[in-house]
Parts: sequence; C-alpha cells; structure tokens
Amino acid sequence: MTDIILSTQNGEPVASSRQIAENFGKRHNDVMEAIRNVLATEKSVTKFFHESSFEYRGQTFPMYLMNRDGFSLLVMGFTGKAALEWKLKYIQAFNEMEKKLATPQMPKLSKELQALFLLDDRTQRQEQRITALENTMTVDYNQQRVLRKSISRAVISALGDEKAPAYIDNHVRSKVYSECNHDVQDWFRVNSVGNIPRKRFDEAVEYIQRWKPSTNTVMLIQQTNGQTSLFERGA
Repeated sequence: MTDIILSTQNGEPVASSRQIAENFGKRHNDVMEAIRNVLATEKSVTKFFHESSFEYRGQTFPMYLMNRDGFSLLVMGFTGKAALEWKLKYIQAFNEMEKKLATPQMPKLSKELQALFLLDDRTQRQEQRITALENTMTVDYNQQRVLRKSISRAVISALGDEKAPAYIDNHVRSKVYSECNHDVQDWFRVNSVGNIPRKRFDEAVEYIQRWKPSTNTVMLIQQTNGQTSLFERGA
C-alpha cells in the first residue's frame, strides 16, 4: 500500500498510532487516550500494543505501535464511510505485510560469497550443457569403423567362416548382415549403427560380440553349409 506504512515489531507487522490518527482524521492525543483506555480495561491486550516514540521539531513524543489485533480493537468503534475505507486499506496492508514476512528472505551476502554462488551457478550450467552434449553426440568415424568390423566378425562367425558356403551365398550372407544390423539398431533405438550414442559405444561393442542370429537364420545357415546339427541361438 502506498498510503499506509507498516513496520515490524517482534517479527509481526505493526501500525503506528500517529499514522492511524492522521488517516482516520483524529487527534493523536485522542487516539492515545483510546489505547490507554483499552489497556486499562483489559490487561491481556498489552501484548497487542508496544510503547514507542517519535520526534517532531526536535522534541520526543510518545506513541503506540500495534499489531493486527491491537488495530482491530482500537478502530472497532470508528464509524463512517471514510473510516470503513481506511479499515479495509489497513486490513489489506496487514495481509500484504504478513505474506511478505512469511516468505523466506535470502540473507544479504558479501561480494565474495555472491561471486562464489555465481561461479557455482555457471559451473552447474556448464556441466548441464556438457551432459546434454554427451547425450546427443553419436559415435565418431573411427568408432563406426570398429562397430562395423565387429558386425562383420560376428556375421562371419555365425556363417562359419569366409570359405563356408553360407558366406559365399550372397542371399544368406546379406540376410545375416541385415539381421545383425537390425538387431543392433533395434536394441539401441537408432536407424543406423552410425547414430548410436557415443557414450554407449562400449555397450554396443559388447552387444555385437555377444550377438547370435535367430533360430530360423541358424537353420538356413546350417542347410546352406550342409550341416545336420542345429545351432541354438545364444549357445
């Protein structure tokens, strides 16, 4: 509120008797007298009021500071349209001040600590950018070559060797290569071996080394090579 200034006392918002007198159009002495009457009537309300003072033209005069409850007791008997408007303004001012006091305030920091917090924030942001970059970077050219050579070794091993009929047969060889590439892509959820995340390169190498063709493909290789035994996938 721009026309009401509240201060704090014991961690709660308080209004001054002087400002209340001015806003409600009353003499300050009359407001002070009303407060004293309230205090004299009921001793338990003393916690709502705090004795204070103000200076005017080089002299010191007494006044009271009061919390929301003290304010309510004091202005209860103030009547009229203007009085109602000021009551509402004060209620709003108390609400806003209490909300502000309830919000944790960050303590003032020295320039050195501010600089440390700023540096820490920048470091965290840099680490986040690096992590994001690592998550999006794919295997480089040399790593792609390693993966493709690993696939070739896995396929040749599955076919028998480079002299085996299954390897010489273009249809069978292409089928096994296709199946191996498809399985790798499906496991790493990519559309190409070259798009495997760089951070998962070692995992990809291990996956390819352990890869085995499906049972149907094993049977095709076996038939092509003229074998009678069935290689079990994963054996």
